[in-house]
Amino acid sequence: RGLNMKQELEKTLVTRFPQLYQDYGKNALQYPMGWGFQCGDGWFGIIYTMSRRIADHIEALEKSSKKKIDFKFTTIKEKYGTLRAYYEGFCDDIIETAVDQAEILSNFWCELCGDVVDVTTRDTGYIQTLCDKCFNVKRQIKTVTKSCTLNHVDLTKNKLNKKQRHYSCRK
Repeated sequence: RGLNMKQELEKTLVTRFPQLYQDYGKNALQYPMGWGFQCGDGWFGIIYTMSRRIADHIEALEKSSKKKIDFKFTTIKEKYGTLRAYYEGFCDDIIETAVDQAEILSNFWCELCGDVVDVTTRDTGYIQTLCDKCFNVKRQIKTVTKSCTLNHVDLTKNKLNKKQRHYSCRK
């Protein structure tokens, strides 16, 4: 589906929590976090809060134990309309709870704009959690795109039959 968070929001997370997002920007074929944050901008606040809670917890543990805690997110993405956060390394109840709460909250926040009013998980060709406003905008775009599509175009030969040469784009 190809939905990624805006680069400036991704950079905010990576800059603020470098220990959690060590693999960001690396080769995506070897490190899934190299694909970036595979969800809409609307979940930025959820991810930021989850990251802050985990980073603060790890910092406190490292301070008290005087040992480096190995933890990193391997993937942050949308799947079946909710946020999924995959990680490896150290784990305890506080980390599990922070991740679980973020995943649960994503059911109630629009993935695109972050609104919490009139949010529902919808099937837009794939399952997505959207507010009414974003859903209606997305539905309008999809309708326009469908009416503008040329069907049965043979791009390799660059030929169009008579019917395909005459099409109109209706809004």
